[in-house]
Amino acid sequence: MFRRFGQFVDSLNGRYITAEDVGMSTTEMVNIQKETKNVAGLPEEMGGSGDPSPVTAYGVYCGMKAAAKTAYGSDDLGGRKVSVQGGGNVGRGLVEWLVKEGAKVYLTDIHEDKLAAIKADFGAITLVKPDEVYDPDVDIYSPCALGLR
Repeated sequence: MFRRFGQFVDSLNGRYITAEDVGMSTTEMVNIQKETKNVAGLPEEMGGSGDPSPVTAYGVYCGMKAAAKTAYGSDDLGGRKVSVQGGGNVGRGLVEWLVKEGAKVYLTDIHEDKLAAIKADFGAITLVKPDEVYDPDVDIYSPCALGLR
């Protein structure tokens, strides 16, 4: 399936470059790369950048800090209530940054095993059911919700 996807990407003649996304890893990028050179996120041992999730999480974190500075006059997220939708690789990395800064994190995901693992590693978070993600009174919503309250 991923090789076929690589063929499709190749048919776009460089107008699109694919990379890891939901449900994909460097393993899938290797299979896609068998059909096109228009792929990023290959394993480091193949000369690629590896998993981009940590960098994406940091970028979202920096965006939240910039939004907080605009909305609240300070980029300090300590004590701020932040809702994070998704406990995948990016969400996990984002939670780590937020917890380090002292934010109060509300986390949701449809995969309870991911929630449990993140809760075990960063106990100071509140788990929220997916259909209740907008219920907590928070200062900043996650990248999926894109907005300040």
